[in-house]
Amino acid sequence: MLNIKKKILKEGEIIPLTFDAMFTEVFNNEENICILEEFIAFYLEIPLKRVRDNLKLLSRNLKRENLKESRKEVDLLLDLNDKKINIELSNGWNEEVRDRNVVFLSNVHGTQLKRGFKSYKEIEETIQINLNNFNEQKELVTTYYLKNEEGEIFSKKLRIDSINLEKGKKMIYTNNKRENMLIDWCKVLTSRTKKEMEEALKKILSKKSINKLTENVKRLSGDEDMIDLYGYQEKRKLEEESMMRLGKEEARKEGFNDGFNDGFNNGFNKGVDEGYNDGFNKGVNEGISQGISQEKIEIAKNLLKNNIDINVIISSTGLSEEEILKLK
Repeated sequence: MLNIKKKILKEGEIIPLTFDAMFTEVFNNEENICILEEFIAFYLEIPLKRVRDNLKLLSRNLKRENLKESRKEVDLLLDLNDKKINIELSNGWNEEVRDRNVVFLSNVHGTQLKRGFKSYKEIEETIQINLNNFNEQKELVTTYYLKNEEGEIFSKKLRIDSINLEKGKKMIYTNNKRENMLIDWCKVLTSRTKKEMEEALKKILSKKSINKLTENVKRLSGDEDMIDLYGYQEKRKLEEESMMRLGKEEARKEGFNDGFNDGFNNGFNKGVDEGYNDGFNKGVNEGISQGISQEKIEIAKNLLKNNIDINVIISSTGLSEEEILKLK
């Protein structure tokens, strides 16, 4: 086990909080509620004194032993004076995850009906904060409400915020204090070194919360079970990336040449009547075009064989979901 630790973590390195087991161990913990209180006060732009001792942790447990078999997103369900706040950490994205989040948020919102309320006006806002550890959106934060086709908001009682951690950690500080604090939160959650985390923390948390967070991260980054789980995830990630590279290389060899030859011959034959030079140029251009298209198809085929998620294939090839499904 010690050998695994030495291979994964070097001096000064930590397991990032975007690793699902780390996120759960640190934040799904009543002893660390002060960290969440400060984050919620900042994010909802309300005084900390209104949050302190009023924030309850209602999240479900995600047991360590299930993490190897599950790619489930990590949930934190919080209650602030009957306002429900669901925090989701996602390291990958597809339509099923999105639909699951909507269903879960709707169910959470509906639990307010069980409180013996007298009027629907009493229903509090329910918020889902998606911490997305991948580039899925252009903006640092994107907010979603129920809207009509003209963009008019139907209700603000149901809200989804998606935070792009990948974008945030790379952003340069601006004159906007709130945006700078969110950038620092992105850096804290994605930090892979103790120094990087501490540098961002000192700008956004109190000394008590900083000590809580750094002590937990240090302890867990030295925990052999946690290191083992992290090593497993990193190995799986490398294997997937390797399969994608291999699929692309094989596709380029098989697809481009065949597509180019077919396209060149077709284009050349079409252009014969217009003269040799025109026919030659048409053959080259059509060959290149068909070669690129065939290459994308072969890449998609190889990725499908290796069970790569369809959304990854779409972003890698530019093919539509319908085109990819036909290849199955």
